[in-house]
Amino acid sequence: MVQCGGFGDSNPADDKIKSLCEKHRDEALEQCQQSGWNGMFVEFTPVEYKTQVVAGTNYLVKVKTSDSHHVHLKIYEPLPHTNEPTSLTSTTPGLTAESPL
Repeated sequence: MVQCGGFGDSNPADDKIKSLCEKHRDEALEQCQQSGWNGMFVEFTPVEYKTQVVAGTNYLVKVKTSDSHHVHLKIYEPLPHTNEPTSLTSTTPGLTAESPL
């Protein structure tokens, strides 16, 4: 159920989400390491995502980074008329497949 102002239901990652995440892969690794996480991305496979409509769209994406590790990415996509690029606004490393999105 969608909560007013909150993120919607979880969906399987599609090609748009995979492309969006790939644009921010290096930046995501850098943010994770700057937060004290000392891992590497053995793989980088978006699994599922949620969206939140704001003045644009926030995407909260669960990405598989190894057999036992996942990271959550929050990516902001501005409204199209702004011609602004997407931005990685936060990362949460050290999660598992069971960690809620």
